[in-house]
Amino acid sequence: MLQPESINSLASQSSNSGCVGFIPMTPKLSGVATTQIAALSTGQIAALTGDQVRALTTTQISSLSTGQIASFTPGQTIILSASQLNAIASDRFLALTTDQLTALNPSAIANLE
Repeated sequence: MLQPESINSLASQSSNSGCVGFIPMTPKLSGVATTQIAALSTGQIAALTGDQVRALTTTQISSLSTGQIASFTPGQTIILSASQLNAIASDRFLALTTDQLTALNPSAIANLE
């Protein structure tokens, strides 16, 4: 598993990485490899800012484990778009708590496929 130092090191190799520390800054989250996002701990996932959550691609979202999905805070789940929610596999979606589900954006839910 990549450690924050590894993510920082890989990100620092590109002047376009948009990274400071182990969590990429927006809007350049797409400059961070999906494998690096998938390697984040549940604590690191829970620490993502709203802008960072918004910047997650559907590929990055779909690479997250059940534990990582479950670590989203209600404040993070409210800003997930319909396309991001659709990227979560159904078995992982079931890991969301009542608080997380209650916080989901109604317009995002209305646009689920």
